[in-house]
Amino acid sequence: MQKSVISKKIMLGTLTLLSIGVLAGCGSKNTSNNASSSSSSVAKVSAATKAYNAANKLIKAGKYQQALNKLQAATHQTSKIKGLIANLKTLIAAKEDYGNSNYADAQSGIATLKSNESASSTELKQEAATLATKVTQAQKMQSSSSSSAVASSGSSSTASSTADSVIPNFAKAAGYYGKSGYQFDVTGQTGSTYTIEVRQNNQAGDVANLVGIYQYNSTTGGVTKTF
Repeated sequence: MQKSVISKKIMLGTLTLLSIGVLAGCGSKNTSNNASSSSSSVAKVSAATKAYNAANKLIKAGKYQQALNKLQAATHQTSKIKGLIANLKTLIAAKEDYGNSNYADAQSGIATLKSNESASSTELKQEAATLATKVTQAQKMQSSSSSSAVASSGSSSTASSTADSVIPNFAKAAGYYGKSGYQFDVTGQTGSTYTIEVRQNNQAGDVANLVGIYQYNSTTGGVTKTF
């Protein structure tokens, strides 16, 4: 009877130890798996951060394409990396437009970057701001040049139109009308009075000799030879 009781106690103790061992083994395995998973996640985040920081250094150096390649090569595409990739592509396109004098398109790209600046890094924002300044200056210069060209064209057209109407009347008043071999050049104007040089071609037609300089009043039709 005592042997039976002792045997039962021994068996119960053995089962208890086995159960504890199994549970301990399971716990150890789960802990190991969790640790491994955590380490993997940390490694991915660390690699993504390194890629992000390295790309920003390249952006600051003006090496946009290299920065884009670095970001796209990152194995763990975080939301920060995806956002920076999108804005970097926009910046590259805007810079190309600026280089090709497509300032309106460049300005549009800059506006897009402005509206999505929350996805930009500090470095990309600085590069975008620098480009924006260049585009604005280029647009002002282009506008100024266009205005000058229009004004110059208008002045030339007016002068040409005036000469076309004044010279025939002067030629009639001065007695040159209908005569060949003469050249007339309006060299000055004060109100309705014009200074006109008259030259006559030589027989070979390769030299125009000065005949005289006249003052012609288009209002009165008066002609005065000053030289």
